[in-house]
Amino acid sequence: MKYSSNRPKTIFFVGNSMYDKDGTNVFGRNYVPINTHLALTASGKNVGYNCYAVSGRTTTQLLADMPTKVIPYLRVGDIVVFTEMTNEIGTGNSVLNTYNLLLQCRDLVWNIGAKFVLQGAIACNGASPAGYANITTQLQSLNTYFRNTPSLVDGFADPGSLSQCDTDSDCANTTNFNTDGIHPKNTLYDLIYPLTVTAIISLL
Repeated sequence: MKYSSNRPKTIFFVGNSMYDKDGTNVFGRNYVPINTHLALTASGKNVGYNCYAVSGRTTTQLLADMPTKVIPYLRVGDIVVFTEMTNEIGTGNSVLNTYNLLLQCRDLVWNIGAKFVLQGAIACNGASPAGYANITTQLQSLNTYFRNTPSLVDGFADPGSLSQCDTDSDCANTTNFNTDGIHPKNTLYDLIYPLTVTAIISLL
């Protein structure tokens, strides 16, 4: 299947609250996807944009959702940008199991000829829910799998490499994080989405 000249590729963002909220107003939506898309179009890329993101969703839940919420709307050559590790680890699953779930999400996308870009996790040190305290080491282990093996995905956006959000202590910096120690403010999102832009541009 080939694209007609007038049909742009679609960037489909799939994830949790990293894509479902902004860092100024918890009722804001899609700050990273919207700004990523704006940056792509400003650079001259003719791309469409869609988003399926639900706050609190685990990797397991997104994997179950994708066959009906995402896959039917993709075409060959489209790009799925996926982010979700934190909720899966926070609810008690292991690094290895979460890694395998991410590869299953990737395979759903690859099976129809679309591209899969993974956005890695940032530091997390939340007091509530209890499972979100001190899980950064596990999240960075997952980041490292993909960071060190680029062939696992078509692109890897790596916010876990940023010095502003790679350790537990970073989560207490209220310039970049909300007081929950989990969710970024827009000052941090503004450092994250350019990494996503870079990972996508190489595939267009």
